Amino acid sequence: MKPYTFFFFHNRGDSQVFSAIVLLGIILAGSYALLPKVYLTSSSSFKGLLDILTKQEEQLKIHIAYVTSLEINNMTEVVMYNYGEHELKIASVLIDGLEAQHNISVYDDNQQVFICGQAVPPKSLFKITFSKQNINELCLILENGLTKCFTIR
Repeated sequence: MKPYTFFFFHNRGDSQVFSAIVLLGIILAGSYALLPKVYLTSSSSFKGLLDILTKQEEQLKIHIAYVTSLEINNMTEVVMYNYGEHELKIASVLIDGLEAQHNISVYDDNQQVFICGQAVPPKSLFKITFSKQNINELCLILENGLTKCFTIR
């Protein structure tokens, strides 16, 4: 008599296949949950919740929260200026040659500001760029050259 892992399996091979499928599903679900996500409500506006999750060595989860509407069809770059402990100000948005200003908040579990897994020193300059070839790609660029890109879904 063969030992059964689950009562509805006829042999050990079936249970191993089932276990492998379950394990693969858990891995895929976990990796999807950790992927950086940028939400775009339409092809021409960048509105609502921008949720960028980044992991650091200390396992901090970094969120960049609410972003107001931005037209991005002809945007070349956005410069972000850290003027407070938990606030970043987008100081210059180039849209068809016109400047606009928007605010976003940055926070983590320890109430420290991090971007691209690095602590944000006060009064630092950052760039957000949109690829002209791929409008669905958003990149954060630190002054030290570190770049982190995200796909806009």
